[in-house]
Amino acid sequence: MIGFTRRCSHVVTLGLTAGLLSLAYVSQAGAEAQLLIEASTGKVLHAENATYPWYPASVTKLMTAYTTLRSVKEGKVSLYTLLTVSRNAAAQQPTKMGFKVGTTVTIDNALKMLMVKSANDIAVTIAEGVGGSLEGFADLMNANARRLGMTQSNFVNPNGLPAENHVTSARDLAILARALIKEFPEYDSYWHISSIRYGNRVMRNYNSLIYRYPGADGMKTGFICASGYNVVASATRNGRRLIAVVLGSWSGAVRRRETRSSRTRRSRWCRSPAASEPVRKCFKPLLLPSSARISSLAARRR
Repeated sequence: MIGFTRRCSHVVTLGLTAGLLSLAYVSQAGAEAQLLIEASTGKVLHAENATYPWYPASVTKLMTAYTTLRSVKEGKVSLYTLLTVSRNAAAQQPTKMGFKVGTTVTIDNALKMLMVKSANDIAVTIAEGVGGSLEGFADLMNANARRLGMTQSNFVNPNGLPAENHVTSARDLAILARALIKEFPEYDSYWHISSIRYGNRVMRNYNSLIYRYPGADGMKTGFICASGYNVVASATRNGRRLIAVVLGSWSGAVRRRETRSSRTRRSRWCRSPAASEPVRKCFKPLLLPSSARISSLAARRR
């Protein structure tokens, strides 16, 4: 533990934010796997069970977003392509937006709902619209995983709901997070939207690090009973961005407790009182247009 503490202390001097420091200390929270890397180089700063196979849960949606943005980049679809909510999508288990069958959304807004609300119905809507079917989209996800070198991953669905052969590892998720950052810098804002507003509904991002800690800028949380609480997080300070992957924490409460206690540790090491202060909760929700406005907007921009 002494060596681990020294390593984390060194990482903090490189600009590790309070949120990521708590994740590096997640061994105290009973996590099964953890990995901390430098985004720019991929250098491993800390690893425990990083290649251990694990259910990704909703962290899967990072690959759903990656596969969608690859299709956008290749010109197969655009951010303003309309997607239609099918019966299969509408029947998905919560968490979901709850749109009626036949509702249309743009890929742009679908990605925002996916990353903030972690909407399972939207994940299926994206998959069917981009891949033609769930199976076709899963094939695209796995092809992308192979291309990226995610050798321990296999994807069955776009939302991470329980499936026996739907697995990944902390190593593979760090590879994916780094690919999202490096390949799609123009879409970086998707990973740190604090909240969205749809009509009268305001939905806050499940990744509370985004609006609580200075420098936190991504990416995704996830939970199913079989996996425990997972998170892929990123943060930037003094121009240095780090990526942390934590799989199998006992509870969301443990994750929050570790985050709070990390503020004290960071203040002690960095001697920066301001850095230990949480960001004030004065976020402004990102406004999503109604379905009708989405349709007309897409039509005008084609």
